Amino acid sequence: MRTIIRFGARAAWAAGLLAALLLAGCRSGEEAMHRNEREQQAIQQKVDALTGLGAKVTRASSPLGEYWVVDLGGKSITDEHVQRLIELERVGVLNLSRSTVTDAQMKALADGGVAKYFYKLDLSHTGVTDATLDLLPGCKVLAEVNVAGAKVTPAGVARFKQARQADPDVGPRFKTTKILT
Repeated sequence: MRTIIRFGARAAWAAGLLAALLLAGCRSGEEAMHRNEREQQAIQQKVDALTGLGAKVTRASSPLGEYWVVDLGGKSITDEHVQRLIELERVGVLNLSRSTVTDAQMKALADGGVAKYFYKLDLSHTGVTDATLDLLPGCKVLAEVNVAGAKVTPAGVARFKQARQADPDVGPRFKTTKILT
């Protein structure tokens, strides 16, 4: 009889341990779900902050992953716009045409890591110069940049193209970025 009690105690202990592990696993699953909800809320707050500044923001995806499409065309760009873009991250398409964006603001975007995700960039009819083009060779997936009506020179465009060709980190598909002038 004593053996049966001992076996029963071990079985009860094992069952208790198993239940504790299962409960811990459920809590981890709940925590992960809540963490995901918090992350989604944080992203939505970043989007809301940009839309509150007049931007149109949409989510898109490609074989390279998900990214943001941000339209600030015609807007007066402030440092707050720049900071909000940096916070949003993974901006793949950015329209700044006819905006007041400056070379210094474009440098801040590049320094903030946003530019590395640019796939399409519209800087047409802005005051940006060759200094901005000099920042863009490091944009590894940049397929198109529009600088029509901007203060970019043919020498700046040539320098950009040469830097793209020479960069070993830029894949063959992106070596010949389309530049609209």
